[in-house]
Amino acid sequence: MPPSCKRSIVVVSLSLLLLCISAWSLSAGASFLGFGELIDILFGSQTGITGTIVLEIRLPRILLSVLVGAGLGVSGAVIQGLFRNPLADPGLIGVSGGAALGAACVLVLGQELLAFFCLPVNLLLPIAAFAGGLLATLLVLAFSWSAMTVSVVAMLLVGLAINTMATGGIGLLTALSDQDGLRNLTFWLLGSMASADTDKVLIASAVIVPALYLLLRDASNLDCLLLGESSARTLGVPVSGLKFRLVLLSALVVGCAVAFTGIIGFVGLIVPNLLRFVVGPLHRWLLPASAVFGALILVTADLLARTLWFPRELPIGVLTSLIGAPVFIFLIALQRKKGLL
Repeated sequence: MPPSCKRSIVVVSLSLLLLCISAWSLSAGASFLGFGELIDILFGSQTGITGTIVLEIRLPRILLSVLVGAGLGVSGAVIQGLFRNPLADPGLIGVSGGAALGAACVLVLGQELLAFFCLPVNLLLPIAAFAGGLLATLLVLAFSWSAMTVSVVAMLLVGLAINTMATGGIGLLTALSDQDGLRNLTFWLLGSMASADTDKVLIASAVIVPALYLLLRDASNLDCLLLGESSARTLGVPVSGLKFRLVLLSALVVGCAVAFTGIIGFVGLIVPNLLRFVVGPLHRWLLPASAVFGALILVTADLLARTLWFPRELPIGVLTSLIGAPVFIFLIALQRKKGLL
């Protein structure tokens, strides 16, 4: 079988599995719905309380999970390609922490910031998260690039420093916040889809979908960048503009994801690394596969979060961290076995 056919089968299979898990997530919950009843609700022939639960609670959660999961998966693959290191991740290099700190500032100092910027909170929150994630990414780029190469050690050290600073800033805001602010901050630290609604899905779609489209367009340029910046320039790739564009779009996606769901760790790290075993390192296959697989993981995690310990809901960030940390250790051991660490 040609490699392209194998990769196509993988992407199509993941897409079908995503549809199946999404349908199961629509049905599962406090009131389990049959397939026929679910079809009636989706096509408008049945309303009432059951219809409200499906259309206004479960469906927005699934759609937001798809958007955020796809965004985290693709941004993780892009950052790994940008740094030319499979262990790079938006969380490890401080992007998620910077975005969370920006969002936390809006949550705690919301009234003052809203009065100063004259923006509604639905706009100010993702803008602040994006600004924090972008600043963190630019700091990592500034301190890790030297003599046309990237220093992985410097990247991780700067990311550690940014994460530590973000944790300290969030801790300070926690001490200054009231009960409502503290409850909101806890949501950001643990990650959840509980606040998903139609407005947030629409805003996230307006930000994440165009950004993902632009990132997917740069897949071939990312493949050239893997050969080294000098080789990429020889092939006609505008390296400086490409790096800036990838950093900007990745920070935009991660910042928007953090703004609406909080910190969800390890998705951007694990998804591309697992897929490289199946679809290979070429980004024209890796990026779309990462989008579908990331969405699949987050929809599944949301389903487990609200059904495993019913009627309580587990934070999604806790589930992804408990699963992702052992996989991350396995990836490190695999890199060491190959002599890459």
